[in-house]
Amino acid sequence: MTLISLARLLVLMGWLLAPVSLWAVEMKGLYQVSMPVADRSDAERKRAVAEGIQQVLVRVSGDSGVSAQDVMASAATSADRFVVQYGYETRSETNGSQGGIYLNVQYDSNGVNNLLLRNGLPLWISNRPRILLWMAWEQGLDRELVNARALPGQFQMLQAEGKRRGVSLKFPEFDADDQSLVSLGDIWGMFPEPVLAASARYETPVVVMAKVQESTSATQINAMLQLDGQPFWFEVARSDTASALKQLVDQVVDKVGSKYAVVSSAAGSEQVVLQVEGVNQVNDYAALTRYLDGLVGIRQYQLEAVKGAQARFLMALATDLSALEQTFRLDRKLELLEPPATPEPVLPVIPPVVPESTLDSPEPDSPDQPADAAPEVQVPATPAGPTIIRYHWRG
Repeated sequence: MTLISLARLLVLMGWLLAPVSLWAVEMKGLYQVSMPVADRSDAERKRAVAEGIQQVLVRVSGDSGVSAQDVMASAATSADRFVVQYGYETRSETNGSQGGIYLNVQYDSNGVNNLLLRNGLPLWISNRPRILLWMAWEQGLDRELVNARALPGQFQMLQAEGKRRGVSLKFPEFDADDQSLVSLGDIWGMFPEPVLAASARYETPVVVMAKVQESTSATQINAMLQLDGQPFWFEVARSDTASALKQLVDQVVDKVGSKYAVVSSAAGSEQVVLQVEGVNQVNDYAALTRYLDGLVGIRQYQLEAVKGAQARFLMALATDLSALEQTFRLDRKLELLEPPATPEPVLPVIPPVVPESTLDSPEPDSPDQPADAAPEVQVPATPAGPTIIRYHWRG
C-alpha cells in the first residue's frame, strides 16, 4: 500500500467514525425573493408576486416537482394573501448581475408551510445539510477545479443556483492537504474513493463530484452524488451552460430534499413517547421545549412525566416516525440512546367478565359443537401502546 493510499484510508476511516458537528447550516431567506420587474405598476407587482410564491414553494419543499402540482397554480392566483411585506429596489449592473428595478417580497412562513402540509407535499426546514461540490471544468484544452479563485464566473453561477434552491454549496480549497489525497484527474475520471477521502475535512454529509465539458454549442455534465453512503449518478446535456447548471442543481437538491424533507401523514397521527435524558436544569427543559416547538414533524405534544434529569413527552406526529428520527440525526441536538437491557414492564391483560348466560352449553343437537364442549370466549386484543424512543439532550 502506498503512502498516499494509506493516507486516504486513514482519513476516510476518521470521517466515518468521528462525530459530525457541522452537518447542517441554518438557511436564511427561504421565504424571500427578489424579482426583476419592468416598472412599479400593479400588474407587474402581481406577476412578480405570483412567480415569487412558486419559487418559494419549490425552495421550501425541496422538490422542483411541486411545480407540476395543482397547488402551485392555486397559490399563484392568490399569492397576495401570502405576502407579509414588499418593497422596490433599483440596482446597478455589477459583477455580471442584471441592473434595473427589483421587487423584494417576504412571504408568510406559516402560510407557506401549512399550504404544503395540507396538500400532502414535503416540507424541508431551514436547518439543512451543506453540499460539498467537487467540479472539474473543461474549456477547450484547459481543465480547472471550480472555486472562487480559479473560475469565479462559474462559481457565482453555482452559488446563485444554490441560493435559488435554498441550500449551501461548499467548494473545496484544493490546497496542499486536498491535493495530497485527490487530483484533478481523479475528479475528471469520476473516481469516488479519493474524492470522499479528501471530503472528510469539510465535515459534510452530502458530496457531489462532477465534470463539465463546455463548448460553443453545448454543455455536458456528468455527476455523482454520495448521500448516506449511497451513490446517485446524473447526466445533463444542454445547449447553454446556465440551463445545464440549473438542471444539475435541481436534480441534486431534489434527491437531498427527498431524504430530509417531511411529509404530513395522511393516515392520521402516529403517537410516540419521547424519553429524554440529560434535562438537568430549568434552562435545559426550556431549550428542549423550544426545539420541539420548532419541529414540523410534530403535530402536538405534552409533558407526561419528569423524574430527576429525565423528561417524558407524549406526542402526536405530523409525519411518520422515521422522518422525525432523521431530523434528530441531522440537528444533532438529541443523541440516540440504546434501548434498556430490561424492557419496561407490560401491564397484565385482565380478561373481560363473561356473563353467565354465555356459559350455557349449546343445544345438544348442534352439528358444529358437542354438548360438553367448553365455551369459546373471545378476548379482545389489547391495543399496542405508543412507541418509546430514548434520547439524550445535547442542547
